[in-house]
Amino acid sequence: MTAPEHGSGHESRDISVGGALLCGAALLATLVLSLVLMKWTFDLFAGQEDRAQVEPASLLRAQEMPAASTPAFLMYPARFLKEQRAAEDAVLGSYGWVDQQAGVARIPIRRAMEIVLEQGLPARPAPAGTPAAPGGTP
Repeated sequence: MTAPEHGSGHESRDISVGGALLCGAALLATLVLSLVLMKWTFDLFAGQEDRAQVEPASLLRAQEMPAASTPAFLMYPARFLKEQRAAEDAVLGSYGWVDQQAGVARIPIRRAMEIVLEQGLPARPAPAGTPAAPGGTP
């Protein structure tokens, strides 16, 4: 190994300021060009998507509009939901006939749950050839 010529132990030349500025300018130009190309590409795709869209039904001419038998929206949705839930709760909490001729009735849901707790769920017999569960009960 040879000793440094000047004996200073470090490089004698600094970085070129012009080269560093040129490199920075090239990076900046690449960045700007990339952003411009991305904007152009996004605009191109957005234009293609806009052209592919079907005209919304609300903008169709009146003769092309389907006749509406009911409004497409609820004026007071919270009130409607409350009334609907009250009607459902009335059915679920009362006795009544489902089909009187067939002898099918409904009972309140709370009473039905009590009956299931008292009597248990009905079980079907196991098919023939099914191995018995451990403990002797199928």
